[in-house]
Amino acid sequence: MRKLPLLLLIFILATLSRLTQANDVWAAYPETLPQYDYSSDKLKKHWDRLTTGINEPFPDVTYLKSMVSRHPELTRIITDALNKANTSDAQPLTHEAINDAHYQRYALQLQESWRALFEGRFQEAKQLGIRLGPAGYIPALYAQCIYAQHLARSPQEKHDLLREVITLSDSMRDYQPATHYVLFSNAYAKARIAEDLSLSEALATGYTRPMKSDLEQLMSLQPNHLFGAAALGGVHAGIIEKAGKLVARMTYGANEKSMRKWFEQAMNHTPLPPVIPLEYSIALNRLHGSKEAEKIKQLLTKAKTTVPVSAEESLEMTKVRAMLKEIETGNNN
Repeated sequence: MRKLPLLLLIFILATLSRLTQANDVWAAYPETLPQYDYSSDKLKKHWDRLTTGINEPFPDVTYLKSMVSRHPELTRIITDALNKANTSDAQPLTHEAINDAHYQRYALQLQESWRALFEGRFQEAKQLGIRLGPAGYIPALYAQCIYAQHLARSPQEKHDLLREVITLSDSMRDYQPATHYVLFSNAYAKARIAEDLSLSEALATGYTRPMKSDLEQLMSLQPNHLFGAAALGGVHAGIIEKAGKLVARMTYGANEKSMRKWFEQAMNHTPLPPVIPLEYSIALNRLHGSKEAEKIKQLLTKAKTTVPVSAEESLEMTKVRAMLKEIETGNNN
C-alpha cells in the first residue's frame, strides 16, 4: 500500500483542520441519557470494553513510538501538532529533538479526543482528532459518524456530515496507520446515506460496489473486526432491499445467506455491543417485516441486557427500546 508524500499529507491535514473549524455547532448529547466519565486513568481501565467493536490499541507512548518506527514521517506531524498547541514562548520543537516527554504530551491529547467521543462530546472529539493528524482521525471520524447517525437535526445535516466523512477518509486512504478505520468509516458513511435513498438515488451515488469491497477488504485485514462484520451484513441487506434478490446476487454478489453469516459472526462476540443485535434486527425487518418478528424480538431482548458503557451505546439503546416496543405492540394487534 502506498504512503502519501509527507508534504501532501501535511497540506491535506491543514486544509481539513480549517474545514472542521468552519462546521456549525453540533447538537449536544442529551442530558436525559446516562452521563459518562472517563477522566484520568478510567479511560485506559475501560479501554478494551469501549473499543470492543473496532479493536484499536490504547493510544499511549508505546503505541505512538511503534507507529513512528513503521512510519518515521509521523514525527513531523506529531511535532507540528505539539507546536500548534504550544502557547508559551519556547522554541518550536523540531522532529529531530522529539523525546518521550513530547510523545507523552501528544498521547494525552490523543486520549482526550477518545475520551470526548466516549463521553458524548462528539464535536470536540472530531475537532481535536483532526488537529492531531492520522492517529487522531480514528476518533474524529468515529465521532462524526455517531453524531450524524443519532443526533443530526435533519436528513440534510446527516448526509452533509457523512459526505464529509467520505471525503476525509478518502484523503487518507493511502496512509497506512489509518487504513482499518478509514475503510470502515468510509463504507459506513456511504451505507448510511444509501439506506435513506430510493433505489434509483442509491444506485446513482455509485456507493454500492465500493462500500461492499471496502468492508470485504477490512475483514480480510482484521477478521475479528466486530463492527466491520455487522456493517458488511447490513450492506448485503441494504443491497437486497434496494435491488431485489436476483439483481443483488447477480450484479453485486449480495445475498441473504452472507448477510446472516456476517451478523451471526458478530453476534457470537462477548461482550456484545447493543448496536450488533440492533442492526441485525433492522436488516431482518427491512427484508422480511413481521415474518421475522420473533427473531427480531429475541435479538432486541438480548440487546437490552447490555449495560451501556458510552454515549454511543446509550444512544443505540434508545433505538433498541423503541424498536422492541414497536415489535411487541405489533404482535399484540
